[in-house]
Amino acid sequence: MRLLPLFRALMIGSIALIPVILFFALWRGVSVTDVYKLESVHMVVILSACVVSVLLGIAARTAYISSHNSFFRWLSWGYVSFGVIYAFHGLFTMSPNLGLFLIYGPVSRLVFAWCVSIALLANPFAVERKMGLWLVVGLSLLLSVVTFVIATSLTLTISEVKFFELLSLLTLVIMLPLLHAWSNHKNMMGSLTLLVAAFLASSSLLFLLGKPWNVLWWLAHLVLAAGFFTLMYAAFAKSEEHDFHVD
Repeated sequence: MRLLPLFRALMIGSIALIPVILFFALWRGVSVTDVYKLESVHMVVILSACVVSVLLGIAARTAYISSHNSFFRWLSWGYVSFGVIYAFHGLFTMSPNLGLFLIYGPVSRLVFAWCVSIALLANPFAVERKMGLWLVVGLSLLLSVVTFVIATSLTLTISEVKFFELLSLLTLVIMLPLLHAWSNHKNMMGSLTLLVAAFLASSSLLFLLGKPWNVLWWLAHLVLAAGFFTLMYAAFAKSEEHDFHVD
């Protein structure tokens, strides 16, 4: 799979802009309590992260097809599920229901963490029922609808949303050493997933510390975007070298 020159340039440019944005914020003396309600920017950031996550899921699926290692199967489900569920966070950016807007973030991170945790604990070469990515998309949409019903019927508060964020953070933190041990003797895809989990845990912590639309909240999104764009570039670069197989 070859990277299109324009796509490659866009990814490198996006990654290169991150320190520039941080420098500009420090230069302007931005306070972490300052609020910037940039709804259009938020939707673009979320859409970008979702597209990258689904593409990483497809890359993991390719690794599973070539290796038949169920780790990559669960990994592909985790990436795709994250991308589908997280998209609703972007779709409800302008919703007056703040709980509905926020809840999809921690839910998507929890689902990703659970999928990777199962991938780490499962027998890597166990015979499993066939379940394609389209079925995973359908189940992710179903979970998104259930989340919508719960968020709208119970009118979730920010504190209740942060409880789910804390669950997401704890799951990711517990999972990190297991993933590190796995990636030490496996291929590049495992190492990339370790980095994704670290970025997700960091963003969860920032979401817990911040409030909607303030600087810490935006920094959490920036960390998430930085991780996914960096890893997307690395994943495609390694696929060009045909390095997604298991030795």
